[in-house]
Amino acid sequence: MNMKAVIHLDIEEKGRLMVVIGNVENFLKAIKDSETDVRIVVNSSAVKLLRKAVSADYAQQAKALAQKGVRFMVCNNALSMFGINRTELLDFCEVVPAGIVELIRLQHEGFAYVKP
Repeated sequence: MNMKAVIHLDIEEKGRLMVVIGNVENFLKAIKDSETDVRIVVNSSAVKLLRKAVSADYAQQAKALAQKGVRFMVCNNALSMFGINRTELLDFCEVVPAGIVELIRLQHEGFAYVKP
Protein backbone atom coordinates (compact mmCIF):
# COMPACT_ATOMS: atom_id res chain seq x y z
CA MET A 1 0.00 0.00 0.00
CA ASN A 2 1.27 3.47 -0.85
CA MET A 3 0.66 5.84 2.08
CA LYS A 4 0.66 9.53 1.13
CA ALA A 5 0.58 12.36 3.66
CA VAL A 6 0.97 16.12 3.53
CA ILE A 7 1.88 17.77 6.81
CA HIS A 8 1.05 21.48 7.07
CA LEU A 9 3.25 23.83 9.10
CA ASP A 10 2.31 27.51 9.13
CA ILE A 11 3.30 28.93 12.51
CA GLU A 12 6.79 30.09 13.42
CA GLU A 13 7.11 28.04 16.54
CA LYS A 14 10.05 25.71 17.08
CA GLY A 15 7.93 23.42 19.27
CA ARG A 16 5.42 22.97 16.45
CA LEU A 17 8.21 22.07 14.03
CA MET A 18 9.52 19.50 16.49
CA VAL A 19 6.03 17.98 16.71
CA VAL A 20 5.94 17.76 12.89
CA ILE A 21 9.35 16.08 12.80
CA GLY A 22 8.31 13.65 15.55
CA ASN A 23 5.03 12.85 13.80
CA VAL A 24 6.79 12.08 10.54
CA GLU A 25 9.45 9.96 12.27
CA ASN A 26 6.72 7.97 14.03
CA PHE A 27 4.75 7.59 10.80
CA LEU A 28 7.77 6.24 8.94
CA LYS A 29 8.60 3.80 11.77
CA ALA A 30 5.03 2.54 12.02
CA ILE A 31 4.62 1.75 8.33
CA LYS A 32 8.19 0.83 7.44
CA ASP A 33 7.09 -1.97 5.12
CA SER A 34 4.84 0.27 3.05
CA GLU A 35 5.69 2.71 0.32
CA THR A 36 5.35 6.27 1.54
CA ASP A 37 5.26 9.73 0.06
CA VAL A 38 5.45 12.40 2.74
CA ARG A 39 5.50 16.12 2.04
CA ILE A 40 5.84 18.86 4.62
CA VAL A 41 4.36 22.07 3.24
CA VAL A 42 5.63 25.14 5.06
CA ASN A 43 4.00 28.53 4.59
CA SER A 44 3.24 31.76 6.41
CA SER A 45 5.66 32.68 9.23
CA ALA A 46 6.85 29.07 9.58
CA VAL A 47 9.17 29.58 6.59
CA LYS A 48 11.49 31.44 8.99
CA LEU A 49 12.17 28.14 10.80
CA LEU A 50 13.91 26.58 7.79
CA ARG A 51 16.62 29.20 7.38
CA LYS A 52 20.15 27.85 7.80
CA ALA A 53 20.93 30.60 10.32
CA VAL A 54 18.21 29.59 12.80
CA SER A 55 17.80 25.85 12.41
CA ALA A 56 20.84 24.38 14.16
CA ASP A 57 18.77 22.56 16.81
CA TYR A 58 16.66 20.52 14.42
CA ALA A 59 18.46 20.70 11.08
CA GLN A 60 20.00 17.22 11.47
CA GLN A 61 16.64 15.61 12.23
CA ALA A 62 15.02 17.38 9.28
CA LYS A 63 17.93 16.41 7.00
CA ALA A 64 17.60 12.77 8.10
CA LEU A 65 13.93 12.85 7.09
CA ALA A 66 14.83 14.41 3.74
CA GLN A 67 17.35 11.61 3.19
CA LYS A 68 14.50 9.14 3.73
CA GLY A 69 12.52 10.83 0.96
CA VAL A 70 10.44 13.32 2.94
CA ARG A 71 10.07 16.50 0.90
CA PHE A 72 10.10 19.92 2.56
CA MET A 73 8.11 22.29 0.34
CA VAL A 74 8.39 25.98 1.18
CA CYS A 75 6.00 28.70 -0.02
CA ASN A 76 7.65 31.30 -2.25
CA ASN A 77 4.93 33.85 -1.43
CA ALA A 78 5.81 33.62 2.27
CA LEU A 79 9.52 33.85 1.53
CA SER A 80 8.87 37.06 -0.40
CA MET A 81 6.63 38.43 2.35
CA PHE A 82 9.36 37.95 4.96
CA GLY A 83 12.26 39.00 2.70
CA ILE A 84 13.92 35.57 2.77
CA ASN A 85 16.01 34.46 -0.18
CA ARG A 86 15.74 30.79 -1.12
CA THR A 87 19.54 30.50 -0.71
CA GLU A 88 19.01 31.11 3.03
CA LEU A 89 17.00 27.88 3.36
CA LEU A 90 18.31 24.48 4.37
CA ASP A 91 19.68 22.79 1.25
CA PHE A 92 17.02 20.09 0.98
CA CYS A 93 14.08 22.54 0.91
CA GLU A 94 12.08 22.88 -2.30
CA VAL A 95 10.39 26.18 -3.07
CA VAL A 96 6.85 26.04 -4.46
CA PRO A 97 5.01 29.09 -5.86
CA ALA A 98 2.19 29.06 -3.26
CA GLY A 99 1.87 26.81 -0.22
CA ILE A 100 -1.92 26.93 -0.22
CA VAL A 101 -2.07 25.78 -3.84
CA GLU A 102 0.39 22.97 -3.07
CA LEU A 103 -1.76 21.80 -0.13
CA ILE A 104 -4.88 21.68 -2.27
CA ARG A 105 -3.10 20.04 -5.22
CA LEU A 106 -1.67 17.29 -3.02
CA GLN A 107 -5.05 16.60 -1.42
CA HIS A 108 -6.56 16.24 -4.89
CA GLU A 109 -3.81 13.70 -5.60
CA GLY A 110 -4.94 11.61 -2.62
CA PHE A 111 -2.58 12.83 0.09
CA ALA A 112 -4.00 12.74 3.63
CA TYR A 113 -3.88 16.22 5.20
CA VAL A 114 -2.33 16.45 8.68
CA LYS A 115 -2.02 19.62 10.74
CA PRO A 116 -0.28 18.99 14.06
